[in-house]
Amino acid sequence: MVVGGVMMPIIGGIIGLGYGRKIGVEGSSKINIRSMRWSVVLISMELYESVIEGVKKEVKIWEWMREGVERVECGVISEKEVISMMWMVVVVGSIVSEYSRSYMKEEGERVRFMSIVNIFIGSMLVLVGSENMLQMYIGWEGIGICSYILISYWSTRKETGKAGMKAMVINRIGDMGIMLGIGKGYVSYGSVSYGVMKSVVMEEDKIMGIMIIMGVMTKSSQMGMQTWLSDAMEGPTPVSALIHAATLVTAGVYVVIRMEGIIGGKGIMIGIGGGSIVYIGMLGIYAQDIKKIIAYSTGSQLGYMVLSVGVGSSNNSISHVINHGMVKAMLFMSAGGIIHSRMEEQDIRKLGGGRMNVSKMGVIIGSMGIMGIEYSSVYESKEEIIRESSMSRYGEISSVMGVGITSYYSIRMIKRVIVSEGKKKKEEVEEKMEESIMKLSMIGVVMGYLSKEWERESWEMELGVREKVVMMIGIIMGIVKDKIKQREIGRIIGKKWYNEVWQNRWIGSKIELMGREIVEGIDRKILEECGRKGSKEIMEVMEKGVRRRGNVSKYSMGMIIGIIMWGWSCG
Repeated sequence: MVVGGVMMPIIGGIIGLGYGRKIGVEGSSKINIRSMRWSVVLISMELYESVIEGVKKEVKIWEWMREGVERVECGVISEKEVISMMWMVVVVGSIVSEYSRSYMKEEGERVRFMSIVNIFIGSMLVLVGSENMLQMYIGWEGIGICSYILISYWSTRKETGKAGMKAMVINRIGDMGIMLGIGKGYVSYGSVSYGVMKSVVMEEDKIMGIMIIMGVMTKSSQMGMQTWLSDAMEGPTPVSALIHAATLVTAGVYVVIRMEGIIGGKGIMIGIGGGSIVYIGMLGIYAQDIKKIIAYSTGSQLGYMVLSVGVGSSNNSISHVINHGMVKAMLFMSAGGIIHSRMEEQDIRKLGGGRMNVSKMGVIIGSMGIMGIEYSSVYESKEEIIRESSMSRYGEISSVMGVGITSYYSIRMIKRVIVSEGKKKKEEVEEKMEESIMKLSMIGVVMGYLSKEWERESWEMELGVREKVVMMIGIIMGIVKDKIKQREIGRIIGKKWYNEVWQNRWIGSKIELMGREIVEGIDRKILEECGRKGSKEIMEVMEKGVRRRGNVSKYSMGMIIGIIMWGWSCG
């Protein structure tokens, strides 16, 4: 069942891409949506077995490769944490896919969009369910490629092309770290299988940990590497919902959770996670774009997850990933409904006024969840992380500060978008879009209560007085003072902590200089000069050799090499 659940979105996406012109836009959309629904059914059945009945198993599909006694097998792991994560991914993906059908109905190339969304979700399922790091890397690269295609969907807009390229380039840094980590894992443990590495580990590998953390910082947009995340909001809103809730940014955190006990560097994770909570959260205070505020909220909440892994509480981290994914998808879809009804306006200063509708109610419910209001689905996992962070003084301070920061920008957004008076404009939200928002709202509420019953036998409902006070300060500040004067710190934060300045000056310029030296030193001086002048002599020598021997296979090889040399010499 679990293998079918993983493969159904990919199969649906491939059929949609391959036969889209024959079956049409509606036919392709139906295939993609139905394949997602079947995936939800199959993974829900597997969820019942793994969570209710406690079944753990590993489904092996085929032997992928063999190196001596070491075998790399392609398969899927079925256990509580893995299947719960897969269920969240596929449920959010299915609802977003239905939402996209209405949201994108006036756009061109809908066949490509809906099909890539399916492959995007399928790639994330491959990453989540993988038995080893090599299979995980296939899913890792798959979500990277799909995210680039989807962010750059509006190809006629210059900004979307730049945003897609920026996301791809920055994430390549993390991809390099993951690749090095896989190699280091094989050298250190003689295997790339999670199970084998955990069974033979004697001491956590700190070097491998640093390599994997590189991937987490870029893919999960942590402190210093978050610049691509807000720019990715240039893409369609359904893409934003997928990237921030169920796929791209959660991938880095999920991988480091799976490798707990194998990799070291817990202190680094505490530093990065705690710093990201405050560092990225502060950006949401000064942002005016509704999608960017939610995007910065994602980076800040991911900081909680990384911090949780750093203090050795990966169970709370995976719980927060799942609960946050549901809430964040609902927030983005609700924001998309408001934007869609206001002729693509995204500035919160211009979104006030109008009647209450499902989209605005979704923003309120989602914001309350992100804040960690009691009885919301995120409350339990977030507050447990705050309690666990007391193991580190730095983590404790940053997590409590994050409560106030999150409360401030969430209430500020609610006040601006829903409460503030604005121009009375006609607002029409698609019925199907509202249905998708309502579905996700109900699932999020039910899931919050179920996770409480399954995961916490003795849960203390009372939140610490300190956290409550900080939250109330943030709420009051958001209501009373939603405009902050651009003082010195405000100007720095408004410039996104000058991240892009130092990245371009210290990193980008050095890479550009190195590339220029390679072009001038190797390409122009060696390849162009020797290639143009020497290709004739090389081809004459080859011709004489082939004539003497008279071998057909060598004739063919000579023809191929000759064509390549001819193309090279012609420039």
